[in-house]
Amino acid sequence: MVFRARRNAQRQNVHPPQVAFVHASLTEPLPIVSDSIDCILSNCVVNLLPLTGKSNLFKEAYRVLKPGGRIVLDDVSLSTSMQFEAHIYTQIVAKKALPDNIRNDLASYVGCIAGAIEVDIYKALLMEAGLTGT
Repeated sequence: MVFRARRNAQRQNVHPPQVAFVHASLTEPLPIVSDSIDCILSNCVVNLLPLTGKSNLFKEAYRVLKPGGRIVLDDVSLSTSMQFEAHIYTQIVAKKALPDNIRNDLASYVGCIAGAIEVDIYKALLMEAGLTGT
């Protein structure tokens, strides 16, 4: 995907520093300088992380975002939107804890359902990372 994104940017005559694409492991610190990113886009990824992975990723996102930067998380259309200042998040969230048979089902995991967390927990992770809201 990074190769394709770079190729598409080149076709549109968009080059660094206007745009850059980084391939990174979401379980490791991001190889990006703090306060250097205007926008982070993620499509159907965060739900695949365990709870601690979600927490660590949000902290890393906060670290690399410039003040007033934006992160957009999108994990399918069954979502609840939450607006936090200049940052907009969209994610699958659960109204209540999911039963083990769903959380441990491979099809539910791949479909981004098994990783859904309760709204209050999701908000707490965002706020704990420094992504405070109104």
